[in-house]
Amino acid sequence: MEANLWFDEQKSYQATVKDKPVHVNTITLQLYPVHPAVICVIMYLLNRPEKNCFKLQTNKQFLTIAIYMWGRLLIINKKILAERIINMKLKNVLIVVKDIEKSRKFYHDLFGLEMILDNDGNMILTEGLVLQEEKYWKEFLGKEIISENNSCELYFEEADIEGFVEKLEKYYPDVKYVNRLMTHSWGQKVVRFYDLDGNLIEVGTPV
Repeated sequence: MEANLWFDEQKSYQATVKDKPVHVNTITLQLYPVHPAVICVIMYLLNRPEKNCFKLQTNKQFLTIAIYMWGRLLIINKKILAERIINMKLKNVLIVVKDIEKSRKFYHDLFGLEMILDNDGNMILTEGLVLQEEKYWKEFLGKEIISENNSCELYFEEADIEGFVEKLEKYYPDVKYVNRLMTHSWGQKVVRFYDLDGNLIEVGTPV
C-alpha cells in the first residue's frame, strides 16, 4: 500500500491511499504519535473496509494488523527519540568575569586557550569555555554575582603538574589558593585555586 502525505493551508494533514483522499486533523495526530501517513491508512481502512487493499473480512483481523503496525511504529519512534537524546550535547560552560581581556589572557597563559569569538562582552574560547562580562550577566540574570561561591569548578588535567605550578607561580604569583599542590590517597596530584574573578579551578594529574 502506498500513502502520499502533504500539508494543506490549514496545517492539517492530507494523504492519498490507493488514490483515495484521506484527511487527518492535527488533534488526531497529537493523540496518536505515529507517522501521519499511517494514521491516514488506518482511517482509510476503518472508513472503507469493503475496499481496502488488505481485504479484511473481520474487525479482529484488522485489529491484529493495526496493533502490529502500531507496535512497530512505537519501536521506531522510541529509537528516534533515543538518538535525539544521545545527540544532545553540553556545548559550553560560561563563567562571569569583570575584565574579559584580562581573563582571556589568564586562560591563555595558563591553559593555552585561544579566542574563537569576541562579541560585545561575550567571548568564546577553545575547549568550550565562555567568558561573560559581569555587567551583562547582571542584566540577564537580575541577581548579584557571588565570587568564590565554591559551588562548582573548572577541572583541567596536566601530566606535568609540577611544571604547571611553576608557570602559575611565575605568571600569577598573587593567585589565591584553595589548596596548593597535594597528593590524594588514590595517588592523584591536584592543585586548586581561584581565577581573577573567584571562579574555582582544579588542575590534576590524569587518573
